[in-house]
Amino acid sequence: MSSTEACILLATNAKKQRTEVRLHELNKQERDQFEQAKAAEVANWIQTKTLTKVLRHQIPESQILRCRWILTWKPIDNAGSNNGNQQGNNYKAKARLVVLGYLDPKIEEIPRDSPTLNRTSRMLILQTIASHNWTLKSFDIKAAFLQGQPQADRIMAVEPVPEIRKAMQMAPDEVGQLNKGAYGLIDAPYLWYKALVGELTRLGLETSPFDPCVFILRGTKGTPQEGQLLGVVGIHVDDGIYGGTPEFQRVMDKLEQKYAFGSKSSTAFTFTGIELTQKYDH
Repeated sequence: MSSTEACILLATNAKKQRTEVRLHELNKQERDQFEQAKAAEVANWIQTKTLTKVLRHQIPESQILRCRWILTWKPIDNAGSNNGNQQGNNYKAKARLVVLGYLDPKIEEIPRDSPTLNRTSRMLILQTIASHNWTLKSFDIKAAFLQGQPQADRIMAVEPVPEIRKAMQMAPDEVGQLNKGAYGLIDAPYLWYKALVGELTRLGLETSPFDPCVFILRGTKGTPQEGQLLGVVGIHVDDGIYGGTPEFQRVMDKLEQKYAFGSKSSTAFTFTGIELTQKYDH
C-alpha cells in the first residue's frame, strides 16, 4: 500500500467513526447488520423496562418527545473476527435510539450536571493499582442510561419508532411512558450517575472526598483487613477502571449482577480514548 492510499484509508475510517451512516449508501449485508443492531437496541429498551404502554391522551402533549435512530460504525478491540462490513474487520454496526431531549419544555429547569473522572484521579488510580501489585481492569456498562433513575415528580413519554411500536405491540393511540433515563435526555447522564453512586454505596464503597467519580473499598470492622484499602474504581459515565483484592473483585461481580457489563478487559485496553497497558511487574 502506498503512502497516499494509507492516508486515504486513515481519513476514511476516521470519518466513519464520527459520522452517521446512511442506509441507502450501504449494501444489503451492511444493512442487515444495522437491522440486527436495531433489534439489539430495542431488546435493551424492553429488558430494562424503560417504557410502559399508555394511551396518548393520558400524557400532556408537550411531555411526549420524539426520538430517532443514530447509526454508526463502532471500532472494536477484537480485530480477529470478520464482520463483513465495508470497514473491514475492525468495526461493527451500532444503533442507538435517542430521544430528542432538546425539545424538552423544561430543558432550562432540570438538573443536568454529571461529574466525569479527571486526569489527576485517573493517574492516582493507576499508581495505586501498580503500587499494590493489583491487576488493572476495565469495564463498560451495557445500556447504562436506560438504567438511570427516573425524573422525580414528572411524567414523560416518547413517540416510539416503528421498531419499538412493533416489539411492544403498541396500538396507534398508544405511546411509551418513560420509566427511566434514556439517551438524548438532557439529564440522562445525571440520572445514571445518581443510580450508579447509589449502588456502589450500597455495596460498601466510599466516595473519595477529592473526586466524586472515585470510589474505594476498605476492610470492614472486625475483619483481618479492617481499615485496609481493598480496591479502587474510577467511573467515567458508563466506563470504569479498577483494581483490587479478591474481596474487591467479588464486590465488582455484584455490581455486574446489578448492571450488566457490555465488555471487560484487563492489563491492556483503551479507556476514554487512552491506550493503557500494564507490564509484567504491574
